[in-house]
Amino acid sequence: VDIVFGLQTMMGDACQKYGRACDFLNASTIIPFAALGDAPQDTCERARLCEPEDDRSFRQRLSIEVGNKSPINLRVVKALGIRGYDYLRISVISNVLASDLPKCEFQATFHPLRCPPTSAVACYSATASVPWECFESDATENLVGCPWMPTPEGGYYTGTCSFGDPIAEDTTGDDISWGYQSGFHQRWTQYRLQTAVVAVPAGEAKTFSIKGHSVTIKYPKQYEGTVGLLIADPCIAADNYCIYTRPYGIKSALQRVINGLAAKEMDYWMNVGDLWYDQIGTRTSGFFAGLDLNAMTKIHGVTMGNHDYWVGGHSDVKSILDSYGNGQMQWYAQDAVSASVNEKKPFDFTVGAGSMKEAASGNFFWYNMVGNVAFIAFSNAYSWGEQSAHFAEACSWVGTTEAPLVVLLGHWNSADMGCPAGEDTPDVYAQIKQFPGCDNLGSKLKYVMGHDHCNQITEANTGFKLGAFGMSGCAQFGIPILDTRNGRARLLYFPLGEGGAKLSSYDTVLNCLVDSGLDACQQHADVWMDEALAPS
Repeated sequence: VDIVFGLQTMMGDACQKYGRACDFLNASTIIPFAALGDAPQDTCERARLCEPEDDRSFRQRLSIEVGNKSPINLRVVKALGIRGYDYLRISVISNVLASDLPKCEFQATFHPLRCPPTSAVACYSATASVPWECFESDATENLVGCPWMPTPEGGYYTGTCSFGDPIAEDTTGDDISWGYQSGFHQRWTQYRLQTAVVAVPAGEAKTFSIKGHSVTIKYPKQYEGTVGLLIADPCIAADNYCIYTRPYGIKSALQRVINGLAAKEMDYWMNVGDLWYDQIGTRTSGFFAGLDLNAMTKIHGVTMGNHDYWVGGHSDVKSILDSYGNGQMQWYAQDAVSASVNEKKPFDFTVGAGSMKEAASGNFFWYNMVGNVAFIAFSNAYSWGEQSAHFAEACSWVGTTEAPLVVLLGHWNSADMGCPAGEDTPDVYAQIKQFPGCDNLGSKLKYVMGHDHCNQITEANTGFKLGAFGMSGCAQFGIPILDTRNGRARLLYFPLGEGGAKLSSYDTVLNCLVDSGLDACQQHADVWMDEALAPS
């Protein structure tokens, strides 16, 4: 990998002297996989330069494994605020169906070019074993355009790729009428999504039959106090960048905490960007495999970070293989503004991943309320002009809620690595105060961010950075919990590691949270914020 990268960097256009070799061995095709910390065989297979070591196809090896802690991969999120409080978006992620796959028809049309356009992205033929590729068709929403296959003569053949009429999965017995069900588009196409906005009365346990399993969901009444876990930048696969993943046992610790707290007081958990540093969906699927069904019934919210668009962390090192947010937005299935016009069409696919541009901003902007906390979540990767109308809408909604606490969630703490000037979270926090609904919040308005891999108070009782979860940086690890019960807003930080080493209290604190819950363990916490909430 280093040799390939070095040759391409040093030789530039001279790489052409090696014919078509550099079309397949170059920084774009190899480095993104190597950066994930894969073993050499995995890197080679992902770049489709080697045959798999076992008899499973690459698609099969990406699939959701059998034997997860939960029998179904469930997602529960609060519906967009304007829908009303007593609504949830409920989703199920599963492996893709054969009917979801594009059908590639071969056509003997020869193009005497040395290599196909750089917008080529993976397309899997349902009928052929040859390594087809497809171009994203930006002119056709969420469809795949034309496939190609290299030839010994140095050109390539093209064909057509199209989706047949979707065949719905058998949902007999499901209590939810799925408004949208489809294989993932653009990226992470090994998965399938079924999702719907559902009226669920707050404060009452409601049981659904989903995929043959009994699923009970309960969330707080409006204005009721809540408990939520806040994290950012969780790095769960040890490599040259996630150097504290293994010393702190990040993956196992977070899975245990989420499962344990979900059985006690936890109402929600928020992940504020750089979601497992995952380009192709395997790390994400692997983490969720460790969550039990009860944990999956808790409200989950996310926003995007730089590594969710470009696994290398910056648009300057983007790759055709990057997700550009597409895989993540379907996996987490937030009820974002992209779904506000038609909840049965939850995503905006108008910016195709083949263009190597970030998916449309509306897919990542949402606002809702959990108990007595209102959230506004956004991605810092877009300009103020692209999102100001969304912020105005969110603030107008906030003004109608009389929420005693409002939390802004944005990944970037500074304008760098793909974040335009003025769009980092502290700057946006200052800017949204101009809008009606946010202009009179005063100390009710807080912000949470990550990006810089530290866990710190950045502005007393107002701003918090929660990005030290395995990645190189401040070498910290801890569990931040926002508790808004009993008329107070308290941010409790449970330190577990400093300087890359577990604290002596690591096992005591972790086991206490997992086994006994928040209320029995508050003596172990550092209090980062504690203030009275205004009556609602």
